[in-house]
Formats: sequence, structure tokens, C-alpha cells
Amino acid sequence: MRFLTLSLAAAATALLLGAEAAPCDTAKCQFPACVCPSVKPPKGLDPTTVPQFVTLTFDDAIQSQTVPVTSSLMTPHRNPNGCPIKSTWFAQTMYSDFSLIQQWYAAGNEVADHTMTHVGTPPAGKLLLIIPMHAIMDDSNPPKAYSMDVHLSGTPEAVSGWLRNNFNRHYQGTRQPFGIFLHPVHVGNATNLYNEFFSWAVAQKDVWFVTNHQLLEWIKNPVPASELAKQPYMKCGLPAVGKEICNGLDNLKTGGKINEKLLQTCNFPSGPWSTCYGCPKTPPTPADPVPERVDAVGTANYRTPVNLTCAMEWWDPVAAQCLCTSSNCTFTDISVLPTTTSGGVKPTTSTKPNNNNSANVMTGSWSAIGAAAAAAAAIAMQMF
Repeated sequence: MRFLTLSLAAAATALLLGAEAAPCDTAKCQFPACVCPSVKPPKGLDPTTVPQFVTLTFDDAIQSQTVPVTSSLMTPHRNPNGCPIKSTWFAQTMYSDFSLIQQWYAAGNEVADHTMTHVGTPPAGKLLLIIPMHAIMDDSNPPKAYSMDVHLSGTPEAVSGWLRNNFNRHYQGTRQPFGIFLHPVHVGNATNLYNEFFSWAVAQKDVWFVTNHQLLEWIKNPVPASELAKQPYMKCGLPAVGKEICNGLDNLKTGGKINEKLLQTCNFPSGPWSTCYGCPKTPPTPADPVPERVDAVGTANYRTPVNLTCAMEWWDPVAAQCLCTSSNCTFTDISVLPTTTSGGVKPTTSTKPNNNNSANVMTGSWSAIGAAAAAAAAIAMQMF
């Protein structure tokens, strides 16, 4: 794990300083498990035929104050196949509400690992990584890294210009995935700005908002944009359960509170949170990620953990029963195809900002995007 972290750090520093990356050994890097760095799409696909992926991600705790922000940014928008856009949330256990994490995942989004405790002061060695980034924050014309500093100056018009200009560099170039990485607590009053940009982006031909998992699935088996809607990982269907089973979904379609009367509230010094699976005696920690629960096996309020042979959406923790025992489980398609052809609009000069009002950001490479997503998945697997 340390080697992976140092390798990514060294690669990032080399990229920032303009140094050439170490050569990729094609004998060891075998597709689809490994892809050598390239600014071109995998498997030699023509950039004009591949999807323009947008990866929208969020960081930190999933809680009642942050979920409405993400909903306001995602609900208004749909992909070309009519499915709601999805996102990856790099969550931490500290300050998160576990019932909301379950709801986020059940809706088809992705949960990634942002550490359990989100240490406030990183070691000095990690802070040194920031120095090369700030060394290039000047007025030179070459593309540069964006350091994620909050409260950077800029009017909504200027920020909108930056977003559109850099999107066009991806879209009109080799279509490397375009990343938008947000902290919900920092969005503030910029919701309208982001929604306007998202609406503009999805109106372009072959633009898809995806989770990191969906992006990795495509990289492992790349297909032209014309075939993307047929891929199983791009479909959107919710389990047709027919009763409330505490799976994070409003199964009865009552419009009421999800998992109502089935949640348990757990009170800890860091704040209360709810869960369908019983309150632990102590908060989860890296040393004890699954603490002993208050309600023991055999007691009235005991909730059975998800069986490894059953998906969470189909598991009833109260009855300890999987409601889907075959590949023929019933799903409800929630895609809504547009009634008008709003897609297919290419970026025009009227949508591009003036160069003197925009900031150019490095487009990166196809495999670099995949490596970052894979690293996040690897870290999550090591944690749990």
C-alpha cells in the first residue's frame, strides 16, 4: 500500500514538473487488467467515436447537511439513455449517517473510501507534495494543475468560462474523462452555476456522467459511444421489492420517509446517526471497524448482516431473508427518455470563453484517470 501511494505521488510530481514518466513495460502491463499511459482512448478507438465521460465526485461525510447539496446537483440531469446521472462519494465514517450512505448506494451511486477518520493534519512528507503544485500557479499559458484551494477569486461568469473552456479541451481533443471533484460543504451558493454547466455539458453529443466504477468497466471493455447504452453497467433499474425491508429505498412508493420505523438511532460524542443494522457499542475505528452491537443475536431488535450471496438491495435484515434468489429478479426501469432531441449539440464559439478569461487545466491521460479510480478501490478493499 505504501508503494502504491509513493508511486502515485511520484507520478503526480513528475507530471507537474513536466518530467517524462517511466516507460511502461507492455510485457507486464496486460490489457484489460493494466493499461499503459496514453492520451489516446484504449484499444485504438477513434476519439471522435468514444463517449465523453464526466466523473462527478464528492468528498467527506455523508450526512443530512450534505446530501441535499448533491441531490440539487444531480436530480435535474440525465444521461443519453434517460438514466439519472450517478456519482462517486469518497466518504468517511466519522460524522457520516450510515442510513444515508445506504440510501446513496441503493440509488445506484458509488461509495468509495476517504479514510475512516479523515485525519486533519497530514504528515509533513505529504505536505511537501503541495510545493510543486504552487510553484506553477502563475500567469503562464501552458496547462496547469488545479490545486483545489477553496475561496479562489472569480465571478460566476469566469468560473463558468473555466469549466466550459476546459471541457472543450477534452471534448474536442482525445476525450479524456473530465473530472469535477467537489466538497458539498464548499458548494455554497454555486448550485445554479454548476447546474447550468451540467445542463450545457449533457446537451453535447455522447456526453455521459458516470461513477468511477462505470468508467473502469468501460476502460476494461471499451466500446463506441453508439454502443454504450447497451452495456449492463449503464442501465438503471431499482429492485421491485413490494415491501419495506430497510434497503435504503422507498419500496412502497409512498413518498414518505425511507425505511420508516425500521431505523435505529445511535448516539455517540461525534453526533447521532441511524442504521438498519443495529447500533454498535462503540464507534467504528480503523482498529475495530465492525464493533460488537448493542442487540445480541437472538434478541428482538437484532438485525442480521447482509448475506454474502445476496445484494444489499434485496436483503431484509429483520427477517434475515434474501428476496432475490435467482437471476430473474424483477427490476423497475427508471429511465426517462427525452421527448425532444436536445442532444447532439456540438460546442460552438458562442459557448467558449475568451482565452484571457479562462484557466487551462491539464487534461491528463486515459490510464491516469483509471489508475486513480483503481487506487481508491484498492484502498477500500484493504480497509475492509
